[in-house]
Amino acid sequence: MPTFNRFPSLIFCVLMSLGLGLMPGCGGREQARSAHPEPFSEAELERNQARYGELEGLLRERETITRVGLLADHLQERGQGDVGAVAELLQSQAIGIGQVEAALLVRFWTTYAPEAAAQWAMSSKVSVDLRLTVLCTMVEAWASFDPEGVRPVVAQYLIYPSELVPPAILVAYVKGWYASGQPGLIAYLKGLEPSTARSRSLTEYTRQNLGKNGFDLTAQALLDYPRDDYRFRSLLWRQAAPELMRNDRTKALEFCAAHCDKFEGTFVRQNIARQWMLEDDVNRVEVMEWLSAAPAGRELNNSLRVASEIWEERDNAGLSEWGYVLLDSEVEPWHSAALPAVVRSLSRTDLPAALALAQNIQPQSLRETSLVRSGRLFFEQDPEAAEAWIETADLTPGLKARIRQLPLPGSDSGEDAQRTEPGAFRVERP
Repeated sequence: MPTFNRFPSLIFCVLMSLGLGLMPGCGGREQARSAHPEPFSEAELERNQARYGELEGLLRERETITRVGLLADHLQERGQGDVGAVAELLQSQAIGIGQVEAALLVRFWTTYAPEAAAQWAMSSKVSVDLRLTVLCTMVEAWASFDPEGVRPVVAQYLIYPSELVPPAILVAYVKGWYASGQPGLIAYLKGLEPSTARSRSLTEYTRQNLGKNGFDLTAQALLDYPRDDYRFRSLLWRQAAPELMRNDRTKALEFCAAHCDKFEGTFVRQNIARQWMLEDDVNRVEVMEWLSAAPAGRELNNSLRVASEIWEERDNAGLSEWGYVLLDSEVEPWHSAALPAVVRSLSRTDLPAALALAQNIQPQSLRETSLVRSGRLFFEQDPEAAEAWIETADLTPGLKARIRQLPLPGSDSGEDAQRTEPGAFRVERP
């Protein structure tokens, strides 16, 4: 018989609550805006328990962190004989049940009566704001001691018409199954249809593996996956890449240097670059220079586009500064894939510089698209300066005519409809 473990769901839901700003019932947005209330005194707590019952009295605690701690400690000391009280509390939607409280209570119920807990978790009786937390907690808890038992529930939600639910449920299943120590998880994931849910669950598998075994053993497991199953081996590698990078940047870059140019390494470099660009302490010029050492080709170009678009989104001014550096030096062929994002950044503050840099973009189709976009913007903002520029610019008569043809008001088609925000250029995604 499994025993209740409060901690996995507590960590999961605390993270979720932080991301959502604490959902109503778990402190609530209104409470988050005001000063934190003082916890009840011991006498007040005992009075509430005498009036509402032991569990519900705990939930009446007005301070969120104190309430969660009291509930977790209480459930840790209880067993199967308390399942009825926990189930009744959840079904009554008692005051004080938010994301974290619901996760603790559902994990307890699932530990001792998984079928009954699942029946309730899958019903319309669960309030909408708690539903996904309840489902994920139930799936993870059940999988942690019986992954086969909960599989039909998971299968039902993998075809759920939502972009959020299938990945969340499958990630919870992977967390629970991995914690169970039972074999077959990778074989199960391989057998699923390609989807966002499967991709995210493979990343979660690597996260769990890193947490338990560390970088070296996790990387070795990737290398040891059978080579004859090359397609899934490649998928496993590229979905592992962001987690490898989060875990140990130096070792992840060493892994890429040794293996990214192999077939299985396709998209590994791109996913490492994406994760690196998202990190708080990143030196983005360093990332671009790291990418410059990769072999020329489609994968390098995709990686540069992804990295430059993230840079544009996260630090437009920094990307513009890099653009000035490129203008003052010789633009190299590898820069080309990143230049559309740099030109867009410069166009916000320095159109002449953006137009000068756009001349270096390859291929011609992307170069002309950037020149038309920035040139038309120049004509909108300063027609006289734009006319002086275009008269001397080394452009074909046809391209000059396209630039002079300003977009019609409200135009939403053709070149004029191209996005001017990060991500305007199509990038091949893994």
